[in-house]
Amino acid sequence: MLLESDLEMREWKVDDQGPNKTAATAITVPTPRKWNPRNKMVALTVAMAVALALALAIAAAATRGFSASSSSSSFAANGTNPSVRPAEEYLWPAVRKIEDAHKQVPVSAFQIISNAPEGTTTAAFAALQRSLDSKLNKATTNTSFVYKITLSVAQPEAVTGPEHLDGADESYSLTLLASGATIHANTTAGTRYALQTLSQLITSSGSLLLVNITDSPRFPYRGLLLDTARNYFPPQDILRVLDGLYMSKMNVFHWHIYDSQSFPLQWDLYPQLSELGAYRYRNGTKKVYTKADVQHIVQYAFERNIRVIPEFDLPGHSAVFGFISSDLVSHWNSTPWESFCVQPPCGQLDPRNKAAIKVVEDLITDIGSWFKDPYIHVGHDELPHNAYDDETAARAKSNRTQIMRDFETQLLPILQKNGKKYTAWDEVIADYGIGDLIPRTSPITIWRFPSIPRILQAASSNFTNLVLGPADAWYLDCSPSAPWCQMPGERASPPTRYDLPGFVTAPGRWHSWAVMYAWDPLVGLDAPARAAVRGGFGALWSETVKRHNLDRYVFPRVSAIGERLWSYDVVPEDGNVEAVGRRLTRFRAALVNEARIGAAELGYLGNEEGMVYRPEACDSVSKSVAEWSQGKTVGGLVGNRIDGGDYCAIIALYDTDSLVYVNPERVNYGY
Repeated sequence: MLLESDLEMREWKVDDQGPNKTAATAITVPTPRKWNPRNKMVALTVAMAVALALALAIAAAATRGFSASSSSSSFAANGTNPSVRPAEEYLWPAVRKIEDAHKQVPVSAFQIISNAPEGTTTAAFAALQRSLDSKLNKATTNTSFVYKITLSVAQPEAVTGPEHLDGADESYSLTLLASGATIHANTTAGTRYALQTLSQLITSSGSLLLVNITDSPRFPYRGLLLDTARNYFPPQDILRVLDGLYMSKMNVFHWHIYDSQSFPLQWDLYPQLSELGAYRYRNGTKKVYTKADVQHIVQYAFERNIRVIPEFDLPGHSAVFGFISSDLVSHWNSTPWESFCVQPPCGQLDPRNKAAIKVVEDLITDIGSWFKDPYIHVGHDELPHNAYDDETAARAKSNRTQIMRDFETQLLPILQKNGKKYTAWDEVIADYGIGDLIPRTSPITIWRFPSIPRILQAASSNFTNLVLGPADAWYLDCSPSAPWCQMPGERASPPTRYDLPGFVTAPGRWHSWAVMYAWDPLVGLDAPARAAVRGGFGALWSETVKRHNLDRYVFPRVSAIGERLWSYDVVPEDGNVEAVGRRLTRFRAALVNEARIGAAELGYLGNEEGMVYRPEACDSVSKSVAEWSQGKTVGGLVGNRIDGGDYCAIIALYDTDSLVYVNPERVNYGY
């Protein structure tokens, strides 16, 4: 343990938001305890069976008493009051090891002594103060005790910018005594997480629980994908999401920025992309992110331990590049759309055109430099077999393979020249005949299901960096509005449908938090595959999401994924879903009260939205002549007219710009 005299110290108050610091200690990891059933289908079946019955009661259960055994402890502390429940019940995600003194001390403010580089933990301190302010009734508190926190970082210069987060040591130790706290970490990343843990140990009455914690994540990649192409979310929405990810100890924001529907970046090199390809508000203002916006988001995320990995989806999902020149895109706006793509408008970048390769190079060189993470996700998903040929399927697939191999041999050097690394969707391993060209250390994001055979195939092909986000478990948009990835038990219960006469609707519910929590990323895998799994992510594709329901689609379900990836096999309840739900209910209160996130109640099943929304691209489609949105699907696609194939017809029932974020009302912490 480093003494205060051994550190280069500066003293700051949290309220001043000054620079702050931490030190290192070895982290002891206990023998893991398994939470999930060993069989994936058993896990999902059990979770889905209990989720519907339990979810409706969980919010109420959070306020009831809970008796559970906490970790045995020889930890001594001189708290002035006994704690009323185990400290582990306050924490989300669960920590790896905790010794509970079963005592608490009232506090009124925090004082920091730290050796971390100036500014690197300012945001974490501010979040700690917000948590205290949210729980402390200053009108009735009878204490003026300023609680001192001493932070020491063993390697204070190891993580000083966004480019350092990949592979950063996130471990920490936290000791809370009646006289003050000490935090030790190898890097400032661990310090930030320690402060987040400390904030959760503040009771609803403003007292601080006294504990000794050592903690570190099970998986290094814990992420959220957010799609800002189908529907636009302004920077303040993204920042709010980042606050929630930090509180959930999730460390990757996978930003699916553009797609065939829109290009919401203000790019001076190709101004026509945003001029013609960005959405607009009623007053004509473009819905875009400027370079300054992106850089602010990247820095804001860094201050919360979050990597921002941009996705430049190539060569599929890129019809929007047709606004530069129609020659750059194959099958641009082709109809009926079902014959040429998975979602309108159709079109994919054509690598046979040298001008298209030039656009790719400019994209990676210019916009890629706005992001400091070493990786750029290059998409490569859902490229139709007839993407570059409308002849027979066999001939088309052969042409696609050769075109993709030629493209890959040009793309990889462009990335390398710009100091960027390759990451892509799982189709690159088996679908296009390019698997042999891809570096084996490249992160491969596996989204298709069933996922187990795809994971095994990737590992057997010697890919060592697999990131899992299977649609049947961790896709946040799967719901009655997007039923394609609902599980069988989710498709019929509850049986109610949206009241949208004349339009196709579906019953059922989304993947509940309990279903997401139950999915085990390692079950069914052999040893090489288990070793290759580096983490996972929840994904929110935004076709059916607007600003008003963004928060409840993401939170707290993505936080359930966060605990599976951070804690995995050390959750204290050992399979008691209702008890887990009580912890998550309290954490939801923190999201609402401290970050102003409109998180859904745990009992909400995603089946009361009342509307099937479409991408904002539909808002600009003529009501009388919808060209690219015309399809051949009649009576089948949710959101279409029962008697028609116009993908965009339903926009007549709502106004996108009136669907805005609303600051949520405060909720009870429970304890």
